[in-house]
Amino acid sequence: MLDWLKARTLVPRDELERGAQFISRYRSYIICYSVGRDLVKHHIEKHAGADREKQWQEFERLQTPPRSPSDLLKDDGLPLNVLETKN
Repeated sequence: MLDWLKARTLVPRDELERGAQFISRYRSYIICYSVGRDLVKHHIEKHAGADREKQWQEFERLQTPPRSPSDLLKDDGLPLNVLETKN
C-alpha cells in the first residue's frame, strides 16, 4: 500500500509510514468519527433544512443532552443497520 501511495502522491515515505501506523492504531476512531459526522450532518439537514441558523440550533439541541447514534437513526426513521449498507 505504501509503495502505491508513494507512486501517486507527493508525500514522503516516512510520512506515509506514520499515517499508516496511525490508521492501524486508531482505525475504529477514524471510522467512528467519519460515520458520526455523516450521521449528524444527515440529521441536521433533515430537521433544519438549509437554514444555517436552524442548523446551529439543531446542532446545539443534539448536545443537550448528548444523543447516541441509535437515537439519531430512530429519530430519522433510518434502519439501525444503515451504517453497514453505506457505500
